[in-house]
Amino acid sequence: MSTLDPDPPLSSASPVRVALGRGLARVREAWRDVAVGYLLSLLLALPLAAALRASLADSLRHREAAENLLRSWDGLWHATFSSRAQGIESTFDAGVVGIGAVLRSLDALLRGVLLELPGPIVLVGLVYLLGWVLLSGGLLRRFRGEEGGVIRLGAGCLHRMLPLAMVGWGAWLMLLGVVLPGLGVWVEEHCREVIDERVHVAWVLGKYLVVWSLVLAVRVVIDYAKIVALEDPSASSFVAIRRALIFCRHHARAVTSVVLQLGAVWVGIGLAYAMVAPGADQGNPLKILVAFLISQLSVGARVGLRAWSLASAQALLRRA
Repeated sequence: MSTLDPDPPLSSASPVRVALGRGLARVREAWRDVAVGYLLSLLLALPLAAALRASLADSLRHREAAENLLRSWDGLWHATFSSRAQGIESTFDAGVVGIGAVLRSLDALLRGVLLELPGPIVLVGLVYLLGWVLLSGGLLRRFRGEEGGVIRLGAGCLHRMLPLAMVGWGAWLMLLGVVLPGLGVWVEEHCREVIDERVHVAWVLGKYLVVWSLVLAVRVVIDYAKIVALEDPSASSFVAIRRALIFCRHHARAVTSVVLQLGAVWVGIGLAYAMVAPGADQGNPLKILVAFLISQLSVGARVGLRAWSLASAQALLRRA
């Protein structure tokens, strides 16, 4: 019998704490399956890294800049390189190392310009989303005690997970493609005669807070809808979403608390990585290897956190 079999009902005194604890325990039990999510991100990143490496090697061949970059950043070389860069090459700058890489990605995400990135990156991102649709179903089935590999389990419920994910993607496109630009125009018109920059900044921050609260809410509802779809195979996608919305409304405090506590962990991971993130001064193979391992540990932690979020939501819904 699997050690992931259903647990006793949640304690009414601390359902959030118990749900988070059970979620973490299930992630630990199924760590090999969770690691598949990390391998997915690594395998998708390798072709992009190889293409960028080839371009950089061609640009730095027989140049003094190659030696300079082993010691620090060479702005003169980069100015020449970026003037001719196209596609994925245009993304290379001093921010690709350390916490800058995380912050730059987060900035692109917050501003809703992900689809404006070079085509290869957008394609890899879409494949990554599809891969996580497969993995989310497989992980949820593993967390509920089913035996088998995560890929096989995910493939068995892909027809249930994909329509729900597509509803979420459609909602995100609406929020980032219509609501965010619309709010941006409204804020600019509202602040046209505002002379205090602090007021303008507050309105801009409020705009992003509203939009990204809605984006997060969509992800939470879709996650619970996936759990409902697995618990009740007879429920259609529409019914699963409706039940998820009802659950989130009736248990808003618990659902919000789980999201906020996991969000605090996410911030903690980011701060920890910012403290140890390697810079651009990795000048020998050993230092480069250490820098790679640190960065990949950060990626693995974020993948584990996503799995913990799914497992905690499942524990909360099944026994609340």
